[in-house]
Amino acid sequence: MDNVQKTSRKIFSSLSLKIVFIFFLVLLLMIPVGLIMNLISDREILRTETEIEIQDSWGRSQTLSGPIITIPYYKYETRDEKRVRIKTYLHLLPENLDIKGEVFPETRYRGIYKVAVYSSKLDIQGNFMPVTKLIESIPHENILWNEVRIEMEIPDLRGIQEAIHLQFNGTSLKAEPGISAGSPFQSGIHASLSSAQIQSGKPTTFIVEMNLRGSNSLYFTPMGQTSRVQIKSDWADPSFGGAFLPSKREINSNGFTAEWEVLHFNRNYPQIWINKHYQTDDSAFGVSLILPVDEYQKTMRSVKYALLFLTLTFTLFFFIEILNKKKVHPVQYIMVGASLIIFYVLLLSLSEQVGFVVAYLIASTAIILQISAYLFKIIHSVKTALITAGTLTILYAYLFVLLQLKDYALLMGSIGLFFILSLIMYLSRNIQWSDNGQTTDRQ
Repeated sequence: MDNVQKTSRKIFSSLSLKIVFIFFLVLLLMIPVGLIMNLISDREILRTETEIEIQDSWGRSQTLSGPIITIPYYKYETRDEKRVRIKTYLHLLPENLDIKGEVFPETRYRGIYKVAVYSSKLDIQGNFMPVTKLIESIPHENILWNEVRIEMEIPDLRGIQEAIHLQFNGTSLKAEPGISAGSPFQSGIHASLSSAQIQSGKPTTFIVEMNLRGSNSLYFTPMGQTSRVQIKSDWADPSFGGAFLPSKREINSNGFTAEWEVLHFNRNYPQIWINKHYQTDDSAFGVSLILPVDEYQKTMRSVKYALLFLTLTFTLFFFIEILNKKKVHPVQYIMVGASLIIFYVLLLSLSEQVGFVVAYLIASTAIILQISAYLFKIIHSVKTALITAGTLTILYAYLFVLLQLKDYALLMGSIGLFFILSLIMYLSRNIQWSDNGQTTDRQ
């Protein structure tokens, strides 16, 4: 029995076997790390689903296009010696398009999740070039006058709060939901135009006034030969995106104002086309109402450093064993590893309630105190426990800095690892690895 105990003590006191044990323990702990990553993804998916539920009841992101004029007509072609009638659609885009709007943001909650929604008041004005010359080559009897329409794309019609006021050449038109069969739009509104309104031979003006609800973002498609958009709001955290950035913008604590001016040269579709559908959404631009809800992304990024933290913490304990000449049992290594893993669970759960920064401070402080107190009970050295607490504090502070740096995270990470490796090499310079960790006085 004594021989077995001696052999056991010899095995656990072997530095080589201790290093192998730590290596496999780190690999084993990467299994719960992977499970935590899956948990973060599941929580992020749940938040997205909750946001979609709120958006479905309020109105989703809106991208307004138009208005345009659609003129359907018949043309005749000879195919296989037969005269075939083909229904064709002529689409005419505005010559000038001016949009002025004000966005009234709100924050809606469901449980612990929230989403930015808005109501907007939009005034859309402009004009079309005279249509007479465009259709003079089309026989009058071939034009389907009863199907001529002015159309506008609104992706989510649930966002329309009240009747849309639409004027064409000073005449009020009744806006109806839906678009024509040959429309380039997927969803929107339309109003019928008469032949007299189309064949006036003069530039035609239009006015559209609407109150529109949506969530997250409000975008516009520059369908005018010259498109001008002016938006203002009391939302202090806008994000301007899409194909074009504002030519003028002002952001302060009271909100923002932004102006765009886009020419038809800046987009990849013409002012007039027949039948063909263009990807007009590729030229859309506008503003998004940003909420600081990046706790899942930052938590996921912190978990990706788990391998580094496990390795460095166990290396710290390994040197404490050697320098203090006191053994740390493998079970105690497992306990410390479990504490390091729990940090990420605490960080995830707390960040959903109080935000990432506060959650990180609470979780890291709790784990540092837990591990330092545990080490004190093992080593019975206040100095060693304080050194451990200080070292872990530096490591967690270093990780926090890396999480805040996006463009320079790789640079700072590589520099930090270089200095950490240099420190480890310095501390281990006098260790006789073949003599069970006994240090020498060699300098």
